[in-house]
Amino acid sequence: MFDRKPILKKLISFCTIRITISSLREIRKQTRVLWILLAAGAILLFVFGLYNPLYFNYLYSFYCLLCAIGCLHKLFRKHVWPDRILSLLILCAWDILFLIFFIFKMANFGGLNLENVYHLVCFQGWLDFIYMDPLLVVGGILALILLICCTFFLTYLLSWCVGDFCGRRAQAVFSGLFVLFTALFFYNNVVFLQLSDIIKDFAFSQKYVTLKQEDYDAHGIKLWPLPWYKVQASPGKNLVYIILESTELTFLDQKLFPGLLPNLLHFRESAQSFENMSMAHNAQTTFGAMYSAMTGSYLTPSHTKGWWNPNVSSMFSSLSRILHNAGYEQHFLIGHSGNFAGIGNFILDQKYDFIWSGIDYDKRIVRPEFCVRDSAVFRQAWQTFQKLAEKNIPFNITLLTMDAHGPHGFYSPEEPAYPYPSAYSRLYNAMYASDHALGDFIKKIKGHPKYKDTCIVITCDHLAHYYTECRDILQQSSRRRLLFLIDNSSVKSWKADVPALTFDIGPTILDAMGVKHSYRFPLGESLYQNPDPRRLNYTKAQERVFYFYVILKNENRNLNFPLEISLHTNPFPLLQINSHRLPLLIGEANDTPREGEILVVLLPRKNEPIRWRTHYFKTFSFFHFFLNSNPGDIIFLGKIGSEKLPGMDKQVEPQTFFLGSIIHGKKQIVFDKKISNLKLYCR
Repeated sequence: MFDRKPILKKLISFCTIRITISSLREIRKQTRVLWILLAAGAILLFVFGLYNPLYFNYLYSFYCLLCAIGCLHKLFRKHVWPDRILSLLILCAWDILFLIFFIFKMANFGGLNLENVYHLVCFQGWLDFIYMDPLLVVGGILALILLICCTFFLTYLLSWCVGDFCGRRAQAVFSGLFVLFTALFFYNNVVFLQLSDIIKDFAFSQKYVTLKQEDYDAHGIKLWPLPWYKVQASPGKNLVYIILESTELTFLDQKLFPGLLPNLLHFRESAQSFENMSMAHNAQTTFGAMYSAMTGSYLTPSHTKGWWNPNVSSMFSSLSRILHNAGYEQHFLIGHSGNFAGIGNFILDQKYDFIWSGIDYDKRIVRPEFCVRDSAVFRQAWQTFQKLAEKNIPFNITLLTMDAHGPHGFYSPEEPAYPYPSAYSRLYNAMYASDHALGDFIKKIKGHPKYKDTCIVITCDHLAHYYTECRDILQQSSRRRLLFLIDNSSVKSWKADVPALTFDIGPTILDAMGVKHSYRFPLGESLYQNPDPRRLNYTKAQERVFYFYVILKNENRNLNFPLEISLHTNPFPLLQINSHRLPLLIGEANDTPREGEILVVLLPRKNEPIRWRTHYFKTFSFFHFFLNSNPGDIIFLGKIGSEKLPGMDKQVEPQTFFLGSIIHGKKQIVFDKKISNLKLYCR
């Protein structure tokens, strides 16, 4: 039977050298349960620390909190009920806070951020959630009660294992332990760190909501008060803009890659080469790099949540939007379907007139690596150049290559092969063949009469990825930079080593073309001028300030009734609700629905900030089940197949598109053979 004796008193006696060896053995025997519990917690901490640092933080916080409250029990030894009430309140507050953080962390990786806090304080959202899934709510409440009871029991178990004691010295010891464990609990606690970030964001944002230029100057951010279509622009030279996949400046180092890109090396000899350009924030992917280069900024969390959001930064201008305002005809050519992260949608939204794709959407969905060789893209580009050269209007031809994509590149045996032996022959063959096609394309342009009026720009989208098979050779370079070459520039003097980031590409190209415009890019600046070095200092503060700017410049942040709802296929398949545009994501592609497919959009409530949620159903039966379980307002669209649309008495022919809404319990639906004819008006 466990003998509860005043163990702490003996420990204090030990500190004053009044304890014997036998007493030490007695202490060790009597506190075995306490040591077992503490050791078990320490072992768990060690195991979780090896497995996952975040889980270690979770358990470490609970470990320190339980020990701190165990000390609190001993301090309140003579006041049982105040002790129990205070301990229970502390545990309740922490367990609720922790569960909220943990659920959001698992659900959307956000934890306690501003967006998730909004969901917590939205009373109507809680009512909808309880109505939709009451069992889940009940389960969550039971889990919380169980967690509180478990932690409360563990604190009393730890306290009981120590035993009873009295005296000022013991009170001082427990007070010190309580302060120590409390400090350890708050130290580096991930939940409290996120809470402090929220408080800082609230305080931080107040300074920038007024959109005063002097508040943004310290971060190199420039404000533009007008929407993009009010930018004044006059034409300059034509543009051939070539974006090479992963082909960074390092590949032109002849010591590391002898003879790999001879045509690009030859082009560089006569071109202006900017050799100190690094990747901007969130520009490590093709889409992020294209967005940064064209818009003179970088992506924020609000831009992409699985798919590019065309409503964010809708008022900002870009390289191609400025050229559109200046009267350019613009063509974009890509070797695959463009159906990745909304690249194709983004290009069309930036006012390109035509997009040529080497592979259709269906093949790209089945196998994302499907693409045509770069030689086919350059052949198409030459045909496009010849046609546009016959017109009496300025033009922009933009190409995006694919063959150099890691890890091994894309190569066909009929293409020219790298002439030297190499352990990385697959990638080198792909890059050599692409360079051969590039050289042939450039040679034809330079032999054309229109060349004197054409500016040729060659860049790469980003540095070669870490999984590229020749990464060991790339890492031998002490200075990896982006490729940025300009031929036939209107500006004759330049500095090759001027520091730059991806977002400087667009403004520099416009100067090279001789295009005059009134726009101020948020971050990017022309490298021909004297760019502000503050724009290059990426910090968390700059990221937050720029994020505020993006949100404040977003024209549409609320959904206000009445609603004008319509479907469009130009510039890409989309649903338009007032001025909000939602790409139609049918499965994995941006496309119009096929027979039997339905897309559902859940509407936010009146005057609430917009957070679009969509559901895609392959059959009408799944849609019928959804209608029976969803209480909110929705818009739905699809195409009639062999099944009958739920709740529809009207006989409709197959192959007919429909657009419907259920708002405030009122149902509307319209049908048409042509999807772009579908429109609804909801009060």
